Order: sequence, then C-alpha cells, then structure tokens
Amino acid sequence: MINHDYDSEILRRQYLQEKPNEYQIQVMKRLSEKKRELEKSKRELLELKYRVFYNRPHSSLDAIETTMPILNEDDRKLKLLNKHEKLIQRKKLDFVAIKIIAAEMKFYQCLREFDHELAAMWKNHRELVKNKGMSTKLTNLIEKRLTGITDRWRDVYNYRLNFYFRNFYGDFEHTNTNADGHKMKRIGFSLSLMIDAIHRFSDKELQLLNRGPTYVPPCQTSILSLCHSMDDIVERKYAPLKHQLNSLFSKHHINVALSLEIQQKISDQFADSFSVPIPSNLHQRALYEDRLILSIRYYLKKNNLILRRTADNMNTFYLGNRQEFETKAIDYASKSDAYKVLLNKDTDNGGQQWQIELKQMVESMNLLLESLKNHKAVNIDLFNRLLVDASKVKLPYLYFLPDVSKVT
Repeated sequence: MINHDYDSEILRRQYLQEKPNEYQIQVMKRLSEKKRELEKSKRELLELKYRVFYNRPHSSLDAIETTMPILNEDDRKLKLLNKHEKLIQRKKLDFVAIKIIAAEMKFYQCLREFDHELAAMWKNHRELVKNKGMSTKLTNLIEKRLTGITDRWRDVYNYRLNFYFRNFYGDFEHTNTNADGHKMKRIGFSLSLMIDAIHRFSDKELQLLNRGPTYVPPCQTSILSLCHSMDDIVERKYAPLKHQLNSLFSKHHINVALSLEIQQKISDQFADSFSVPIPSNLHQRALYEDRLILSIRYYLKKNNLILRRTADNMNTFYLGNRQEFETKAIDYASKSDAYKVLLNKDTDNGGQQWQIELKQMVESMNLLLESLKNHKAVNIDLFNRLLVDASKVKLPYLYFLPDVSKVT
C-alpha cells in the first residue's frame, strides 16, 4: 500500500520551504482540483466499460426488469421467455451505452480544462510574467502532487475492478427478490451471442461464450498439460514461431550466423516466459475457465448444437441446432451457382473413393500442362509453378456463417 500521509507530509515540508506567493498557491490548488476531476471521470468511464465487458450491470438498472413469468418447459413458451429476457438485456445495454457516452463527454471536458490550466501556467512561466513564474522546486512539487493524485485514483479503481469484476470465479449468481419475496435471477446485458436453440447453458457458460476466455500469459496454459514436461510444452509452442522466423530470415537473406544468434536469443527469452511461477489467482482462473470450456464442448456435442461466428464482422456468434443448420447449408449450396461440387468426401471405406477421384483430377490437369509445355505454350518456369503435387493438395472447407445483420 502507498503511504499517502507520508508523501503528503514530504510535499507539505517542501511547500513551506519554497514559500510560494498567492498566485502560485491558487495555481497549485486549481491544478490539483482539475487533476482529481480528470482522474475520477476517467476511472468512472473505465468502470462502466468493464461492467459491460464482464456483464455486471449496476444494481440501479434492475428497475428496468419486470417480473419474469414462470413457464413450463415447453419449446414455444421457452422461446417467449428467452425473447422477453433478450428485450430486457437490450434495454439495459442501451441505457448503459447512453451513460458511457455521457461519461466520455465528461472525461474529455475535464481533460480540456486540465490541459488549459496547465498550459496557462507554463505560458506565464515561459513569458516571465511578474510573480507568475514557477521555480524548479515548485514545478517538481506540482508534478509529484499530480502523480500522487493519479496513483491514488488508479489504486482505488484497481481495487474495485479486482474485487467486483476480475477475481470472481464462484458459482454464486446474483439474485433479486420480487414483491412476493421470491428470488429472481438478475438479467445482465445483451450478449454478443445469437441464440436460435433451446439450451441449458449456465450464466457463467454464456458469459464465457459471450466474451471468450480471458487473455492468459504463456505459462498459464502449461498447468493444463500435466501429461507433458515443461520442455516438451515449450518446444511445441515455440515451433510455429521458429517456422515464421526461418521464413523471415530466408525472405530477407539474413546470413546464417546472425539468424542463429537471433533465434537463440528469442528461444531463450521464450523459454524464460514459461519458467516464471504462475500466481495463484491466474492458476485458479485457468482451471475454472478450462472446466467451463470442457462443459460447453460436452453440452454442444450431447445436444447436437453448433457454434458459428456470424458473417456481419460484428464479433458475434450464432448458436443453433446442428441438424437444422446443416440442412440449410446443404440447401443453399445446392441452389447457389457460386459453388460447384467436384467430388463428395464419403467417410465410408476410409474415404478411399474421393481420394481416388482427387488423384485422377490432379493427374488430368498435369497431363494438360505437360501438353502445353511440349507445344511451348508455357515456359518451363510457369510449368513448374502450375504443376500439382497430389500429396500436398488440401481441399478447401466451406464455412457457412449465418448473416443476422438483415431483418427477415
């Protein structure tokens, strides 16, 4: 913890030793006040955004909620219930979006006022205005005071962020109580997940699907690989980077000695990142999110559900029934003239039939190329570039991404 009383006492003694005049005192007070307002507005804005990120609306938004009807587990009724809950989520998100805009306007206003006050002080100092200049001791004192204000607000903000948002891994669910005294689940913000199927995902699983796993340092994933040694983990994770480095050195014609030296330094630094002991809170978070991911995968497979990114580039995902989704995809492919099916990958007989058909297509193309080369229609360099190696052919995969940007 920072001893702010001790720091304030040091600043007070320096202040008394310098003996500033009335103008300098007023400048210091105004700068301190504007800095406090700026840091406070900045932290309030960040907290609002993190509330959306962690799906933790303030309790003041609970007034938007109405009594959720109690329905039997009928598909039609559950869809109506999900629709009702979605409307409340959107209202909460729309309301907090307005608050974020207002908080941003306040932050930029405070920033302009602080910058104006600071610029005015330095202008009088540079132009040597009588009794309005600042000595080196006073400028150092002001700088320390402003830094102390920033540090104090950052400490308060980080404490609130860690306590209310980051370090929460339990199964506790916030609940409200209605007029009859019955507990009701609190409804969060609208998720970036389009749900088109009946599901039984928990709030924590939906939250993970909505925002994705939290960023983890390289060492954190190693605790989930208990069957491998640390050296094996480092070697496996370093392999893609090593391949990219080799390609980069080859492209720019870096000499062998220099490339080996660079690779060795990068490899050592990469390995060091895995040797850092993992903090207990990160260890807890990794295990918790790993359990959620395994649970989601199991539920998707068990209930024949599919999870796909949408095609609107809005970082949203679609959750639906796999059979219905694949039926729509096949129907689209059969009616669209944008794709042409050359062969079908039959899983029966180990997929030998489509492999034979693919090999025949490759051989046919290579024969045509050979004929063009013999008739000097293409030169040898172009022929070598167009020649197909059947062992290196990878068939493209057609991803059907649902477009939910249009209202139907």
